[in-house]
Amino acid sequence: MKKVFALTTVAVLWFGGLVQANVFNLGTGFTNLETVPVGDPGNAADTSGYGSVGYAYHIGKYEVTAKQYADFLNHKATCNGDPYGLYNTAMAAGCNIQRTGGGTVANPYIYTVADDWANRPVNYVSFLDACRFANWLGNGQGDGNTEDGAYTLWGYTGWNDRRYDGGYIYRNDCAKWAVTSEDEWYKAAYYKAGGIAAGYWDYPTQSDISMTPSNDLVNPDPGNNANFSDQAGYTVGAPYYRTNVGEFVNSESAYGTFDQGGNVWEWNEAILGTGRDPTESEWEQYFVYRGWRGGSFSSSNVSCLQSSYRHYDSYGFDTREFGWIYRPVVEASYTGFRVSEVVPGPVRAVRISDLSNTPLPPNPIKVWGTVTSASPMKIGDGTIEIPVSGLAALPGDFVVVTCTYRVDGLFNHVLTALGPTDIYISPAHVQMVRIPAGHFLMGNNGDEGYSWGDEHPQHSVVLPGYYVGKYEITRGEYRVFMNAGGYSNPSYWSSEGWSWRVNENRTQPEYWDAVQNWGSGSFTQTDNHPVVGVSYYEAEAFCSWAGGRLPTEAEWEKAARWTGSYPNVYPWANTWDGQNCNNWFDYSAAGGGYAKYQTAPVGSYPGGLSPYGCHDMAGNALEWCQDWTKSYPGSTTPFDNTNVYRALRGGAWNTDPGRVRCAYRSQGLPSDNDHSIGFRLAR
Repeated sequence: MKKVFALTTVAVLWFGGLVQANVFNLGTGFTNLETVPVGDPGNAADTSGYGSVGYAYHIGKYEVTAKQYADFLNHKATCNGDPYGLYNTAMAAGCNIQRTGGGTVANPYIYTVADDWANRPVNYVSFLDACRFANWLGNGQGDGNTEDGAYTLWGYTGWNDRRYDGGYIYRNDCAKWAVTSEDEWYKAAYYKAGGIAAGYWDYPTQSDISMTPSNDLVNPDPGNNANFSDQAGYTVGAPYYRTNVGEFVNSESAYGTFDQGGNVWEWNEAILGTGRDPTESEWEQYFVYRGWRGGSFSSSNVSCLQSSYRHYDSYGFDTREFGWIYRPVVEASYTGFRVSEVVPGPVRAVRISDLSNTPLPPNPIKVWGTVTSASPMKIGDGTIEIPVSGLAALPGDFVVVTCTYRVDGLFNHVLTALGPTDIYISPAHVQMVRIPAGHFLMGNNGDEGYSWGDEHPQHSVVLPGYYVGKYEITRGEYRVFMNAGGYSNPSYWSSEGWSWRVNENRTQPEYWDAVQNWGSGSFTQTDNHPVVGVSYYEAEAFCSWAGGRLPTEAEWEKAARWTGSYPNVYPWANTWDGQNCNNWFDYSAAGGGYAKYQTAPVGSYPGGLSPYGCHDMAGNALEWCQDWTKSYPGSTTPFDNTNVYRALRGGAWNTDPGRVRCAYRSQGLPSDNDHSIGFRLAR
């Protein structure tokens, strides 16, 4: 039998006789999505460059269904008027999700879907809807939050503020469920499985171009079938158009997923390009396009199901006429999604208790913690311990372990090293502060009293969670690096940094001698003073050795000033107080009693704490950040100092109130090593 243009009596009989997937197993009040495991971590990419995934994960066996999405709506779009637009009124006809009620506490919205529509994929969903669904899953369903989790959305809907039309939305390191990445989707659809070099099919029905899929809906399914249209018409006509998920029971992918070819196009996380709406102001006219994969019931050519077909705007990205089509806010009759249950993406270094947020093999990691037991040796962070071997360390030593490994179970915390393990003692007592994921406002708009053009305009930045040093790196901590061979081991240094070290014959920072005189008589630097006279290269090498990195400008500024709802001018508040930091005007004994021509021991100005509890982010020592300096998005005076100047932040003992503001931006050549320059660690 062949596909039809409209629902007929014969089509109804087909529906009654075909096997339908049962995608609900958890009982009333829960949305259960069946997943399939996708193994073979570290598989080779296809010739297209897609499909390589370095970790094991689970992916939805089916597309998200109308019934599952209706469950979501009944929890998150009932009493508040659906502020995020999770329901599109076109769903009433498109996937039979009907809405009744008034959207108030007294008369909440109620969503229902007829049985013969329940297991068909939901449509008229945007990328943002899919992100909120994933957040809801990861936050336990029910009243679970939709605005944070896998994605930080902060109430964003897209149409109201095109400056942030999807470009700042990316997967956080705490993700449990997520919209599939393009590589996750591609691998599950086309990879042949069975090892890391098994190869790829052309179609997700385990077939190649020499054996293209058909779109016949028959019982039993002979295999290699999918729901798309051809010259003979749709597989299923009006009003359904979409088949039940898994209805082609013998046409699964190698990993056991269904309908990755046809039925509905599926959103993925890929950013395919940027678009421009020239009718808007320069600052508001740009946005991004998110990816679709797999084809749909309306795809008029089977080639849309191929691995080589990557959906994008063939008309270009510069016109309003076509540019909106693939924006993350678009909701179309032929677009749905599926989700992944994932181990979050790679990170460079993690606490022991954050091992669930690390990549799976073959990606190496750096795990950091404190030695808790010498025999047998264990390291931990107060929450979880792991055994290690190969180092004579003492309890209390801070150590970093670098290895490739496997994880026994998807989300537990058991590491087994697969090869040689590099473990070394790192500086003890580098105290770190956790900065949570989320957005903050960076820069200023000229309303801080002191202001420079490179701080403009103020703009929203979204960051994943990270750690930053509670204090600037001290001379004592830096000495451990030196004594451990920090200036003789090139593995800690970038190639540019090592060349600089060799050419300069550098074996210690400038101004390393304890006794210094910078203008008001001699003073003695103790091990608790910040290390200064360090170039960018030296700071970078220390951080690499310590299992971390330098902070970005955005990370530094958020840690320095963000209160959770607005940015402070200074770390402590919006009003200048010269006794809260070590600066040019700190003449008196108040606030620590240190003369203005010298550094002070870290933490000497507790009145200057940042909202997150970081010390000395104003004054004492300028701090290297990893960025090359460039203008902010939307600047009226654009500049780009890439490959010339690295960012410096925070002001120093010899700067004035305007230059110790959190928004103030300074810069230096990577080789600069003035007596006012230090740094802090980030991970």
